[in-house]
Amino acid sequence: MPSARQVAGSIGEAVCAARLLANGYVVLTPSTPEPYDLVAVGMRFHKIQVKARSNARSHGRSSRYNFTIERCGRVYQPSECDFVVLVALDADICWVLPIKKALISSVAINPNRPGKYDKYVEAWHLLK
Repeated sequence: MPSARQVAGSIGEAVCAARLLANGYVVLTPSTPEPYDLVAVGMRFHKIQVKARSNARSHGRSSRYNFTIERCGRVYQPSECDFVVLVALDADICWVLPIKKALISSVAINPNRPGKYDKYVEAWHLLK
């Protein structure tokens, strides 16, 4: 039986794939283990790593999503993927971060407060 984390990851990949398809991309999944989850095909190929969370964690008076952007204990590198898509499953929000903006081990986002990741909300245009 898959763990809750695996289920959330699979749902996050499906949400990301649906958004990509809605934006005109062809979506491919690797048939072998790779450091990315999906490939978006448009004018170019983009390797995408998806990170999903099913609920925000409460921190005092606010709630935020904590995404870990690591593979085997180290941050993803530009040679491994082009974008990291962070998916808040319960809020139905995706943040599309170029990997060069995601070279950190974790990201905390409060969708109810302005923050530095606001410009990446549903930013599928960055793949063009």
